[in-house]
Order: sequence, then C-alpha cells, then structure tokens
Amino acid sequence: MRYVPEKDISYKKHAPVRVFTVTNYVSADYVEGRYSYNDVHSHPDAWELAYCAEKSLRVHKNGEEIKLQSGEFTLISPGTMHDYMAESSSSRFFVLSFTCSGDENLYPVDNTVFNTDSFQAGLFSRMIHEISNTYRHDYGLEERIKILDFAPMDDDPFGGEQIVVSCLEMIIIYALRGLTMQGNRVPNAGEFRSAMRDYFIGNVSSYIESNADALMTVNSLAAHFSYSRSYFTKLYKDSTGKNLKNEIDAAVLKKVCDKLREDGMTVTACATHMRFNSPQYFSHWFREKTGMSPTDFQNRNR
Repeated sequence: MRYVPEKDISYKKHAPVRVFTVTNYVSADYVEGRYSYNDVHSHPDAWELAYCAEKSLRVHKNGEEIKLQSGEFTLISPGTMHDYMAESSSSRFFVLSFTCSGDENLYPVDNTVFNTDSFQAGLFSRMIHEISNTYRHDYGLEERIKILDFAPMDDDPFGGEQIVVSCLEMIIIYALRGLTMQGNRVPNAGEFRSAMRDYFIGNVSSYIESNADALMTVNSLAAHFSYSRSYFTKLYKDSTGKNLKNEIDAAVLKKVCDKLREDGMTVTACATHMRFNSPQYFSHWFREKTGMSPTDFQNRNR
C-alpha cells in the first residue's frame, strides 16, 4: 500500500556558508632533494602555500627567513617577494599558488608556521597525488613535478580537480580552527573573528617587542604583515584603541632604557646599536620622550 501523508511536508533549502573558497590555481611545484630557487618572485594577486614534507625548507620573504621543518607549512600573501632553499638530499616540499575568496581570514596568519597533524598530512599527500595525475606537467621527473599551466590531462581521473580543491580548503580551514580553538571547542563565526583579531594583535605586539632595535617604522611593520600603512594603522587602532606609532616608540624606549641601565652602554654605543642617525638625534629623541638626557638617566639609575 502506498503511503499518503496527511499533509504536505515543506522543506527549506539552505546554501552552505563558505568562509574560504579556492577560485583558481596559478602554479604548483613538488621537489625531492636539494634545491635552491634563487629566482625571487611574487604573485600579484595569488597566495602561495609552502609545505615541507620531509627534512627542512628555508623560505626567504621580504628580506626575512622562515624555516619549515617536516610537517610544517606557511602561507605567503599576494605581492610578497620570496624564494626557497632546501639543503638536504632527502628534503621533500610542495608549493601551490592559488587565488581565493575569503582571504581576509588569511592575512592575519601571514608569516605563521602551521604544524600538521596526521589528518592534514594525509590531505597534503592526497592533494599532491591528485595534482600529479590530473594536470599536465611543464616539467616532470621522478624527483620533481612543476606545473605552470593547469591543463587537465586527456585521461585525467574523474573528480581529481575537485578533490584538489577540497583538500586545500580543508587544510587551511583546519589550520585556522587550530589557532582559535577554545579548549576542544570550535569557535562560532563571531568568536572566530574575535580570536583572529586577538591572534593578529598578539603577533604584532610580539614582533614590535622583539624588533625594537631594528629601526622599525610604521611602514616597515605594515609591510612585514602585508598590509598598507593606512589599513594597518586603522586595524590596529580599531582593535586596541592605541596609536601604532606610540606603541613602537614605547617599545624602542623600553629597549633603550634597558641598554642604558642594565647593559651599561655608553650613549654613543646605544645610539649606534638602536640604529639612530646620530648620537645627537638620539639624545634629542630621548629627552623628548623622558624629559631628561640619556646621561642623566644613566646617572640616576646607577
């Protein structure tokens, strides 16, 4: 007997929310063994993911170095000049450039080194396998696969392209979750935004404190975090209520006072170490900030 419902059942369709979507691939490179890619390059509108599968990989970007160990990866923002170096014959690494929507969630984690668990490592292995079997290689040897034009092979496996997209999106979303987990609980959308803001501000504050003697400016700090000066200063102000230039000056002043008081540096040596243009300008700057000369400060703190 055919079942006849007493009344019509209504359904409401739901379009899943996508917080991050890969839209295009730009290039891919999988390398085994020693490798030095000295052609410093950037992608104006594409992100780049660098994953070290075995041994270590040096990533040089904007004059700085990030060292990846086995199972670690990092993201490089659009427009960032960079190159790679693997120094071991048993090194294995994978690089994939892509464009995406939702990358406002990626900028706060530029320069972050992510650790992978066994699940994410499996996703990387599957992604590399599918790319190798789905797309034509511009350069292909057993120890290296390079793709500059993502043209599917004539006999590409069913669903290969979609599996690559799914793996990449899952790797990045799980990495973002890992940064913002509250115990064992995954944050909701509002909590995630707040946690990412806190993570970003924490990174900025740590970088300012660690590099106070590196002739830091608002411009150089914004460039390090891959933001324009205007957007970066507004973001910092909105997030903390503080002026970024004042925070840099405060960190520099603290470092200067430590050098003068605890390390016993001369005024000239301190000015040189902190990279001021001259001892005279250093003394003028110090008096402006503290109301006393560096020499007076030393005399009072002996």
